[in-house]
Amino acid sequence: MRHFLLATTAALTLVACQSATTNLTPAELQASAQSLRSTINANSEPVTAPIGVYDAMARALKNNLDHRVAMMELDLARQDYELSRWDQLPKVVASGGYYGRGNEAGASSLSLLSGRESLEPSTSLEEEYAAGDLTASWNILDFGLSRIRSEQLQ
Repeated sequence: MRHFLLATTAALTLVACQSATTNLTPAELQASAQSLRSTINANSEPVTAPIGVYDAMARALKNNLDHRVAMMELDLARQDYELSRWDQLPKVVASGGYYGRGNEAGASSLSLLSGRESLEPSTSLEEEYAAGDLTASWNILDFGLSRIRSEQLQ
């Protein structure tokens, strides 16, 4: 049973990592850049009269801000895509520590019936010891949703 669980976990981990992306061709990048240029130019007002200094500055600020917003939205979408790929992997948490004391951790026990000490004092901890924990979890729902998101962003 243990070998079956290990094999299943290994297979599912490999499936989570196999999401392939398709690179855009130079023609597709050129078409995308052209459509962005036409969108930016479509929103600017046509020049119908001579433009003064203040009008030129206002037009430059307006057009520059629109371009900046478009670039920020593109960067945000790219970052969301990169982060969504990490959600497909299992979550692993490791913790550890070293514990030490200067004295013995001792205890004694009393009888509930008579109230007398039933055993001589004893200890159950060493003065120094190390502890560690490694936990892995993988939510199949999170995997499915991140897979769908990564395919939508491609």
